[in-house]
Amino acid sequence: MILLFNFISIPLAEKRQLKRRKDYLNYKKRISRLLILPSKKLLDENDN
Repeated sequence: MILLFNFISIPLAEKRQLKRRKDYLNYKKRISRLLILPSKKLLDENDN
């Protein structure tokens, strides 16, 4: 079930959002795919 969600549902939703929202690519770079993980920005700050 998680594989279906991760490899089919999320990519389809992201493709649609990229067409509809101009700022979505920036959002996608900052936020992890699964919301249970910390944001990518926080992870990068901890590495420095």
